[in-house]
Formats: sequence, structure tokens, C-alpha cells
Amino acid sequence: MASSKSNNLEQFARQMKEQIGQIRTFRDFNASDPDYRQEYFNTQVTRDNIKHFVDGIGDINPLFRDRNYALKTKYGRLVAPPSFLETINYSQHPEGVPPGVGGFLSGFDWEYFKPVCEGDEYTAKVVYPFDVQLKPSRFAGQLVIVTEKGDLMGPEGDIAATYKSWVIFMEGRKSRERGTSPALNEMPKYSKEEIDEIYRAQDREVPRGTDPRYWEDVNIGEELPPVVRGPYTLSEKFAWFVGKGNPPSCVSDRLFRLIAAKHDENKGSFDPGLNIYIRPSMFDVKTLADRGVPRIHDAGAQRNAWRNMVLTNWIGDDGFLWKSRAEVRGFNQEGDVTWCKAKVTDKYVQDGRYCVNIDCWCENQRHEVTMPGGGTVILPSREHGQVIYPKRS
Repeated sequence: MASSKSNNLEQFARQMKEQIGQIRTFRDFNASDPDYRQEYFNTQVTRDNIKHFVDGIGDINPLFRDRNYALKTKYGRLVAPPSFLETINYSQHPEGVPPGVGGFLSGFDWEYFKPVCEGDEYTAKVVYPFDVQLKPSRFAGQLVIVTEKGDLMGPEGDIAATYKSWVIFMEGRKSRERGTSPALNEMPKYSKEEIDEIYRAQDREVPRGTDPRYWEDVNIGEELPPVVRGPYTLSEKFAWFVGKGNPPSCVSDRLFRLIAAKHDENKGSFDPGLNIYIRPSMFDVKTLADRGVPRIHDAGAQRNAWRNMVLTNWIGDDGFLWKSRAEVRGFNQEGDVTWCKAKVTDKYVQDGRYCVNIDCWCENQRHEVTMPGGGTVILPSREHGQVIYPKRS
């Protein structure tokens, strides 16, 4: 006989499938409506919020930090890392998630069509859900994969970027059973020599800057300098959310209560001692334990922003990150070290664009790949000149 939890997941999948194709467009907000905080963190690209974002990921690229430096580049103004667009749109959260079922970001696929620059303003248009799949799982019995698809548009309706992201919903008890290995449960320990190695690698994270990387000079099999973060701490997590934002967590308890009154199933868990509902939080140990995670962990988009830094450091000011895709395959927990590595796999010319495909992944101190992924960059050509930006197909 199927468990009640499985029946709940099947009902949840049916419910979500009935909503496939719903379009959600947002830009302006009514400050008297608490729901607006659920939709986005930024709508404009400003000097301050670029700074907060790059501070949050530890990016020292002067193109993103120094206005005087940026004025002398072809952009003529500050530029934001492509990952900054994660701050414009917060992933959607479905209603009616069964009790005891948690959602885990599992992957994303971004395509960028223009640089993100100071002064830009964006509207998000999201199809949610875009796709819903109920699948068997070796670890969780059953799981539901919910995909969203979004466009980020400028004031004139021009598409700056498109993305897909997908979240896996599964029973918390099953994920707890999956996370019982000592490697996941025990806090890592490091020698002074190991920490010195990590810091030396971080010190080699030097953006290429004004020295163009020409397509002709790239070799297949070439390895890119890694980006290294860790050991992971609560401070690192706070730094990320200061820069990226997390709309459900970035409101007072009063506003969250007003939101919960409109969406009863999202009101959180009841604390009998305080006699109130506590909102779910990625910073709360109890919430994490209910999701089957022994310790605090990073956000998938945070790890992906580090991974994208490998590419933006390497391409220099004149290069362009066109495509970035990754899957979240494991948690990066408190104490873990993330090594973001990359290798050139192909180079080619497409519609006058000089492209390089790069395998770019994250692995932890145990050499486990926690985020496989890749990207495509467009480089200037010695013979044919500057980058030609892609068009949406």
C-alpha cells in the first residue's frame, strides 16, 4: 500500500500540473501589500547593490567595484557580475506543499544576452510552473520536480537574460535517512597546512582585467585558475544573503504574519513554548534538521556565483559570459571547502561570435563533485575584433 506521504506527493504533483503555464509578471509594488516582498529583492542595478553583491561572494574584480576604472572600459559605467541577476527574481514557492515535504533547488540554466550595468532596470516575467514531473527516487521513494522559466527584461522590453531553474520536493524524513553518513554529519577538521593551501589558492584569484584574452590564444584542455571558498561558516552565509537577498526572510515577523494570513499553508511551524508560528529559515537549525541536513549549508545560487567567477575572472573585461548551467548534487555544509574548477572543452565560431565551451564544476575537500556544470563564453578575436553579443533564438 502506498504511504500517505506518497499520496500527498502525488496529489501535490497533480495540483501543480493543473497550474502549468501560469505567467507571473512583476516590477512595481504596492507597499501596503505584504505579498510584494515575495517576488524580488532588486529591480534596479545601482552602485550600492552591486557592491553588496560582490562583497557577498568575495569578488575583487575592479570592473564591478571601481567606477573610475569602469568608466575607461567599453561599458563606460560600472558592470555587475552576470550572477547579479539572481537578485532580481526570487524563485517561486508553490502553495499546498504537503507537511513534512521540503524543497531543494536542484539546478539552473542561464543564458545572457547583454552586460548587466549600473543604471539598468528590470522586469521579471516568469512561467511557473513551467513543467512538473513525479518520479521514483532511490532515496526518497517519490519526488516531484517543479521547473520555472523566466525572462528578465529591460524598460523597453528587451530580453537581458533567460533562465530555467528546478526544485525537487521530497519527504524530509527520507532526506534525513540519506544524510546519515559520517562524512556528512561530522564537522570537518583542517591542519594549518591545509588552510594555508586554501588561502594561497584564494590569493591566486586574479581577474584578467584590461588585458584581452583573445580567442586565438585559447587551447582546448586548458585549465582555468580555480575559485576557492571555505571552510564554510555562518558568516559566509549571511554575507551571501545581504548581497543576494532572500525575500521570505527579509521581512519583519509582523509582515511575515500578514503574508501567512493570506497563505495559511506557508505560515511556518508552531512553537508551543512561544505559542507562535516560526517561519522556515535557512539559518534555523531546527528547519534544517527537518529537511534532513545536519548543519547549515550554502545556497545553490551562492555556489553557482562562485563557479561563475572562475569564468568572469578568466575572460577579462572584454569577454562575455553567454551561457551558464549547473546542477546541485550535494550540500556544501558548515566546515566544507568548495573548489570551483574549470577546463576548456571546445572552441568554435558561430554567427561571427568566437565561442569557447568550458566544463566548470564545484567539488568539496573530499573531492566529491557537488555541482557539475559548464558554460559558454564569447571572446574578442585578434583578427575579427570585439565580442558580438548573442541574440535570443
